[in-house]
Amino acid sequence: MTRPHPRKSTLAGQSPARPETPPIPATPASPESLATNEKQKITITIDARVANQARGVYLAELAHGGPTTWSKWIEEAIRHKLNDMHQPQINALPPGTIPTGRPVDLDER
Repeated sequence: MTRPHPRKSTLAGQSPARPETPPIPATPASPESLATNEKQKITITIDARVANQARGVYLAELAHGGPTTWSKWIEEAIRHKLNDMHQPQINALPPGTIPTGRPVDLDER
């Protein structure tokens, strides 16, 4: 017994009716909007114990209305640390001065 040949589709070998139209280029965004929406990926390597502690704190804050993603939590932690480190130095310098070295608290001397 021989098998019947498969039926050939009536559309076999035909090209699509219309090719896809190229996307319309978007208008360039203003520099202000680029600065606020720009994201940059960073990769760091830290001690496993520190990473586990950070994950634990993140999960604890997540349960109490904290940041909803790990990356947002890390970004907030970095911003918080940067504000703590540089706030006295930024306020103490006159306009146009480039900060050098670590900020010094005059009360500690």
